[in-house]
Amino acid sequence: MAIVAPLAAQQPEPRDTARAGGLLEPIHVRASADSQRLPLSRTSLGERELRLARAAQLDDALAGVTGVFPQARGSFALDTRLVVRGAGARAAFGTRGITVLLDGVPQTLADGQANLAQLDLATLERVEIVRGAAAALYGNAAGGVLAAYAPAPLGASFARVRVLGGSDGARQGSLAARTRLGAGGVVLTASETRQDGWRDYAAGVLRQASAGVRWPAGASWQVGARARVSDLARAENPGALDSAQLATNPRMAQGRNVAFDAGKRATEWQFSADAARFGARSELSAVLFGLTRDLDNPLPTAWVILNRSDVGARFSGSRSLGERALLLAGLDVQHQRDERLNFDNDSGAIGATARINQRETVLAWGVRAAVRAAVARRTFGTAGLRYDRVRFAVRDRLLADGDGTGERAMDAVSFTTALEHARGPWRAHASLGSAFETPTTTELARPGTGGFNAAVQPQRAVQAEARLAWAGGPVTLALTAYRTTLRDGLVPREEPTAPGRFFFVNAARVRLDGLEAELHAAPRSWLRAAGTLTLTDHRYVSFPTDSTPLDGRRVPGAPRWGASARLAAGGTRGAFAEAEVVHAGRAFADDANSASAAPWTLVNLRAAWQAGAVTPFAGVRNALDTRAVGSLNVNGALRRFFEPAAGRMWYVGVELRSEGTRVEGRVIPLAPRSSPLVYLYR
Repeated sequence: MAIVAPLAAQQPEPRDTARAGGLLEPIHVRASADSQRLPLSRTSLGERELRLARAAQLDDALAGVTGVFPQARGSFALDTRLVVRGAGARAAFGTRGITVLLDGVPQTLADGQANLAQLDLATLERVEIVRGAAAALYGNAAGGVLAAYAPAPLGASFARVRVLGGSDGARQGSLAARTRLGAGGVVLTASETRQDGWRDYAAGVLRQASAGVRWPAGASWQVGARARVSDLARAENPGALDSAQLATNPRMAQGRNVAFDAGKRATEWQFSADAARFGARSELSAVLFGLTRDLDNPLPTAWVILNRSDVGARFSGSRSLGERALLLAGLDVQHQRDERLNFDNDSGAIGATARINQRETVLAWGVRAAVRAAVARRTFGTAGLRYDRVRFAVRDRLLADGDGTGERAMDAVSFTTALEHARGPWRAHASLGSAFETPTTTELARPGTGGFNAAVQPQRAVQAEARLAWAGGPVTLALTAYRTTLRDGLVPREEPTAPGRFFFVNAARVRLDGLEAELHAAPRSWLRAAGTLTLTDHRYVSFPTDSTPLDGRRVPGAPRWGASARLAAGGTRGAFAEAEVVHAGRAFADDANSASAAPWTLVNLRAAWQAGAVTPFAGVRNALDTRAVGSLNVNGALRRFFEPAAGRMWYVGVELRSEGTRVEGRVIPLAPRSSPLVYLYR
């Protein structure tokens, strides 16, 4: 892991293939992500962090990233919960409040919800985490950004096969390959992941595959397309535990979950097409995307069937305004349609009578513009605005309990302002930005009936951040402080008579304060060390309730503080070993702060041997077999708050890779040559 220097300093060098004995014309085909154009705190993870030295779990890869608390739930049915500076902590399942991108294609739906299961960690090459309000770029649900990148279709040809096996029935096989296709290239990936689960009733089977193509079109154009399929063939859900169950047997599953076959089966198809033009002073790009998702989701008190479609387009452009300024602009449009049916769960079989039968649609669009200008030789200023409008509509087809048909429209103007300064090894920035987050269609549901809850409002945030970083030789340091003020913060409540079903209310006002520190050192070419510290003080400033006011209580769902330390030895070839210690402080489980998960410390060990085409690897997660809570079921009914983390787990695997020696292509720069991005960092 490394602190990623922003902007032009991040441009990768052409691949050195002299040792391969072949002829390679340099090629680079990936344009800058929009998030790299603005001064946002970010961390980038490469192939080693994602594959060679870590298990096939996203929470492993993200452990130790400052400001980020990944929460493993031990079940494919619920997905990893990702909390970034407080955003995402409310998610009962999936991801909320965080924009997720895969190869530049939005994975976050029009209503703001996303799943991380489609991020195939076995085949990803890079993941970037952006911390803080990014609504000026991405609009709704951008309290943070997770951008993942699979192998690009253009580049050196290769073939890679990876197999992994481990405790509790963990096994995975994956392959990825890239080759020429005429003047362009094609890349293929596929994987299957299985687990029996550390907990009872937590087995799962997930299969994924993708294909991508890309061609140069003329002197400055590129076009491409991708198709992906994800098949969650089986995902059992063991449910959350109360404190007595957690202490007695953390491996147990809730009896009702087992009796009613609680879990999930889902198939998702994604398609995208994109085009990009790179000129001397400007860049233009467009991506069209769509997905379909069929979901079969039995819960202890209901059987949910969902047929979903989502289509959209994202247009981005930039132009240099002379030598000292850059204009960024874009337009986003997205339409989501859900056909939702809820039945009774008849002891593990679908009931005969529908309880909810409705069509939900969401139309979201946003327009954005930002200007970056050099106000002095080493100082940059940024200002950006975005307008978003999200329209929800529901057509209720089940009228016996009343007609819930209706619509709601929510809009917001988001802004970002920032000042950056660079001098020698120092980088500093101060920023002020806003975020806007609507309830999702699931969160708008009225408890026990169809239609939308008219009382739930979107939450709105303003975040101030100051960051200071120093990079000198083998050492890099960074210190970041932030304060976020939330109005109408969205808070989950589990229905007491329907475990697994949540409704939402708005807190009046929330304040999120945090301090993040990171240190990375490489005293030798073969020795690297890293340490991170995250301190948080997230509180309800004003939260009146029908009973006791919750003013001053801590916001549940994430630890009060976290820390990590990592020591790695080894080079890019040969042996590699890593020891990691991750600590999380106490985390409250409910708004009243009447229950909490105890602090925990985990030790993880990893090793790999990269010898030519063969790389065996192995690891032990939670080597000391520490009891820990992996995730919290915030405000869970019957005080079932706790989802235990796995005990000691081991894994072993091997990766086989064959590299090509000749690819033809041409350089396409990340930014226009006259861009002021270069001016700042000369």
